[in-house]
Order: sequence, then C-alpha cells, then structure tokens
Amino acid sequence: MMSDHPIDRFESASFQAFPRDLMGSEMAHVLSKITMNWGRVEHALYMSMRKIDPKQAPTWTALFFARPMLEDQKKKVRSALASVVGSSSSDLLKHLDHAFNDLKSLQDRRNPLCHGLWLTTTTQNTFEVQPLRYDNGSATFEPSLMVNLPFLCQVFEDMERFINLMYSICAGSMARQQLNKWGI
Repeated sequence: MMSDHPIDRFESASFQAFPRDLMGSEMAHVLSKITMNWGRVEHALYMSMRKIDPKQAPTWTALFFARPMLEDQKKKVRSALASVVGSSSSDLLKHLDHAFNDLKSLQDRRNPLCHGLWLTTTTQNTFEVQPLRYDNGSATFEPSLMVNLPFLCQVFEDMERFINLMYSICAGSMARQQLNKWGI
C-alpha cells in the first residue's frame, strides 16, 4: 500500500516562494534574518562555553549543534558542564539549563525552516513545512509545522533572547572567575 504522506508525492518537491506582496516580503525578510543570524546563536553558546572551560568549548558547542541522534552525547555535555561549574554556582547551573532548553526549542523550530520541505498550501501567508527527520521507532516523519509571519517573528525573537542570555552567562562566568582570583 502506498503511503499518503506529503513526502511521498512528487508534487511536494515543487519550488515554493513567498508571495510578491507586502506580507510575503516581510516573511522573506524575517526568514533571512533567522538564517543570517543563526551563526550568532552558535557564537554566543561557544563564547559562554569558552568562559567555563576553554579546552572543551569547541567540542561541547559542536555537540549541541549535532544531529538529534547524538542526544545522549548532549546529556553528557550538560553533566560535564554541571561538574565543571560545580555546586558553587547553582544560579549559573539554572541559567545554563534554561538556556539549553531554549536552544533545543529554537533548533526544533529553525531546522525545519532551513532543511525541511516547504509544501504547497492553500492558506494565504501560511506555509506547511515538513521536517525531513524520520523516526524509526514510530516509522513516521516528525509532524509538520504551520509557518506564518508570527511564527517566524517568534523564532527570531527567541534567538535574540537566547543570545542575550548566553552573553549574560558569559559575563557572569567572567565575573565569578575574577572574584575567585581575588579570593572573594
């Protein structure tokens, strides 16, 4: 029996574009901001990790942006960070945990925008985007996302919030290190 999933239909592979109107232009603009500034998300995470452990920062950062199949590795990084930070800074651990949860949420929304299949839609200014991740356990693809201007704006706002949180964590780590040097 043939599957009726959109990925299994040839017409799903047709090229998509935003409408050439004000709303389409704004959606294209916000999507470009998401794409162009994703490196800032990675940089903010790297800089924060670097202030915690300069030697491990490149490896830890790479794992946080690795494919979902490496989820166990990501958990090990979180544990390693917790042991490096130690119980001396429970606030920092809370902020890091919050930041990592935010990063996961961002990745779950951003990755389909860049790597998913944008499907033909009949709803004006709303696109269905099908992530191309297949779950072998359930033998299904991840659920599709309905993408419109508010969705895109929320992703970008959450990116900015994450970046600011990571830079705050970085500044806090630097301040804590300086206080430790002074014996305070």
